[in-house]
Amino acid sequence: MLNKSETQDGSVKANKAPGFRAYAAAIYMVIPGCISRLIMAKTKIAPAKLETLPLLELCGAELLVKLTKQILSNVEKQPEQVHFWCDSKVLLDWLDGHPSRWQTFVANRVSFINSSYPNAVWHHVRSAHNAADCATRGLTPAQLAGFTLW
Repeated sequence: MLNKSETQDGSVKANKAPGFRAYAAAIYMVIPGCISRLIMAKTKIAPAKLETLPLLELCGAELLVKLTKQILSNVEKQPEQVHFWCDSKVLLDWLDGHPSRWQTFVANRVSFINSSYPNAVWHHVRSAHNAADCATRGLTPAQLAGFTLW
């Protein structure tokens, strides 16, 4: 459980990962001098109408931001920095561009993400190092217990 005062001098780390059938997000709290701790993770079934991986990446980023907002609304001291990781360069390009450049579906989500955490730092991570990726690949309980990225 996360104590309300535990974010002091810490930072929030968040990963997201899509698959063609689902997408996922995982939130970690990292406190200097301590190991990181998984705070929350969530998966969602991918809507049938979303046919491209970049659109699922965008939905995963939206889920990630919503979960982060939910968690940070319950802590007294806000973290110094919020870091988001994704394995999609297309998503990072969308987030760097002005929403007016994109179609409505993309523009609405990019606006929400950027306005929710305007000072957040977005990073690219290789899929092999993305901790949220296991939710879209599937793991047995035994594999999850020994999963090194958690």
